[in-house]
Amino acid sequence: MIMKTNSDESTRLLTKKDITNMTLRCCTLDASFNDQGYQNMAFAYTMYPIVRKLYKNQPEKLKRAYNRHLEFFCCNLPLTPFICGIVAAMEEKNSMTEDFDEDTISTVKTALMGPLAGIGDSIFLGTIKIIGTAVGAGLCATGSILGPIVFLLFYNVPAFWARFKGAFKGYELGTDYLDKIQKSGLMEKFMSAAGILGAIVVGGLIFQLIYITFGLTISGSGESAMTLQSLLDNIMPGIAKLGVTGAAFWLIKKKVPVLVIMLITMVLGILAAYTGILVV
Repeated sequence: MIMKTNSDESTRLLTKKDITNMTLRCCTLDASFNDQGYQNMAFAYTMYPIVRKLYKNQPEKLKRAYNRHLEFFCCNLPLTPFICGIVAAMEEKNSMTEDFDEDTISTVKTALMGPLAGIGDSIFLGTIKIIGTAVGAGLCATGSILGPIVFLLFYNVPAFWARFKGAFKGYELGTDYLDKIQKSGLMEKFMSAAGILGAIVVGGLIFQLIYITFGLTISGSGESAMTLQSLLDNIMPGIAKLGVTGAAFWLIKKKVPVLVIMLITMVLGILAAYTGILVV
């Protein structure tokens, strides 16, 4: 059975079975979590049957699709199928169009995963799971076997509803509005905004998650001492963190493996702390 939507192009290459299978495979999103790509391997696993079907006679496009979906990915689990649905629609469009800009697929995926992660974590982890835990724990405290059952149902029923509803809605939106977005020029604006947002998020993460405090004293003593850290903070707060991040990106561009960069960072950090250059 071919899926039909309200778009002018009613015949699709993907069926309801394809989208359902994609949604079920998406349940493995945290099964192969890794430090480099986070949920990328599971995302590629989720999209594998879709791209294999769409590009079965287009080996070069198929190869690029595999590589595309092995890029970094991290999002809330119940809302990720919505992104998968949109991506599936874009891959479908790409398989039927010669001049489709494949970079927009990665851009849309990257731009959506951040906001949806925040929304999904707030709703499912910060609200539904907390309430479900409270209700289930209350029942368990009375000795009722319904405690764990109520907790599992309280969380998983809305979570799985969001998964399947999101997957089909994402696919529908992707197929219905992609042409309009591209013709209006909104896609270029969206890509530019996504790049700006990504830079802001990365900058905030650098400042919040990297800890560097120099212990070297430049001049003076006691409370009036001028330390290297205070000097750098006067120039620009967080400049050392930015420098370390820039060095890591430079090494990545030079094709240095991420694990090697992590090892170098650990060794240098330990030596700097031991010699008093850094304050722990």
